[in-house]
Amino acid sequence: MSAAPLRIAYLVDQFPVLSETPYLNQITGMVRRGHEVDVYADYPPRDGQWHPDVDALGLRARTRYAAPAPRGHLARLRAVHSLFAGRLPDERRLLHRALNPAVSGLHALSARLPWQAVPFLPARSYDVIHGCFGPDGIRLDRLRRVGVVSGRLVTSFRGADITRYVQSRGPRVYRGLFARGDLFMPVSDDFAQRLAALGADPAKVVVHRTGIDVSLFAWRPRAPRPGAPMRLATVARLVEKKGIEYVIRAVGTLAREGADVEYVVIGDGALRPQLEALAAAEGVAARVRFAGWRQQREVRDLLDASDVLVAASVTAKSGDQEGIPNAVKEGMALGLPVVSTLHSGIPELVDDGVHGLLVPERDSAALAAAFRTLLAHPASWATMGRAAREKVEREYDIEKLNDRLEAHYSRLVGRDSP
Repeated sequence: MSAAPLRIAYLVDQFPVLSETPYLNQITGMVRRGHEVDVYADYPPRDGQWHPDVDALGLRARTRYAAPAPRGHLARLRAVHSLFAGRLPDERRLLHRALNPAVSGLHALSARLPWQAVPFLPARSYDVIHGCFGPDGIRLDRLRRVGVVSGRLVTSFRGADITRYVQSRGPRVYRGLFARGDLFMPVSDDFAQRLAALGADPAKVVVHRTGIDVSLFAWRPRAPRPGAPMRLATVARLVEKKGIEYVIRAVGTLAREGADVEYVVIGDGALRPQLEALAAAEGVAARVRFAGWRQQREVRDLLDASDVLVAASVTAKSGDQEGIPNAVKEGMALGLPVVSTLHSGIPELVDDGVHGLLVPERDSAALAAAFRTLLAHPASWATMGRAAREKVEREYDIEKLNDRLEAHYSRLVGRDSP
């Protein structure tokens, strides 16, 4: 730990979300290292489920939520007076600043910022304020300009925030953040290059990968089980960018060829009905199992019972892309060979022919060919799985990465690094 505990604030849209362990692991890592951590969010988990670490570390008491705001900017303007009631003069002054376009720009016209400023009142000072995604960094920049919070501003970029968000909002969307932010932390080299292309100062960009608790995943060599099918597994939200439809089509191809393959999809989402219908149309409804959302231990057990981790990620029509999926790291930690795509930062994790096989996006024929290769060369499963475990231990262990994050924070605020 640094010479003295750091005061750190994290901002995220919703906290905690069970599926968003990458930033949760960073938050809990800083708490465990003895730093003073607060979390700011718009909403609590909508499903009422809290990650056990949140309670174990007392984070509920350290989490503050934005004031519920009416829908529509006119409704918010009419109701904003309610935020001023009972406030001290300095707090009212800050809320007025949040409504001033000269301070917060055209965003002031939406009248959202005063509602977002409420949990920071009275004004709070931190060593580091960290936006967990790109838009969170934009908001912290605005709140810092208003004066409700202070600290060195760090922003992570993880996936949709550097792909879909930029495509929908335009390439200048982060211009102000790039001018005033102190450190930008993309999760991949690919995203670092994109930030530079958008105008970020390369001297302020540091690739910081998201990690997993490797100790939770026991490695074992993989080999075919006599008389059993090759078992494929995907852990993902059922959305377009996960590319699950192409895996189902590949399974259908193999089944029609007489190959013995099964596929378990761990996760849920809007596309589940369409994917179930596709499995039926491909004649593999009995071979494709939709396991739904599962707790972390259940996910690990389902992966451990599998032979191959599949992540057929694609670029969605909205422009949305992956960073580097944590589920792939978890499968690799267990010793599963990987079949994935040449997508975003995935090739930074999976070396083709070393840790698994990489194929083009949206190519079910190439996926089927990769599965055939593994079926034909079962001895490669253990070799790839061992190399995969070693790669994750070396580069994606959360404890090592959190030590590095702590050091980045310490250097940023002029403290001695560990």
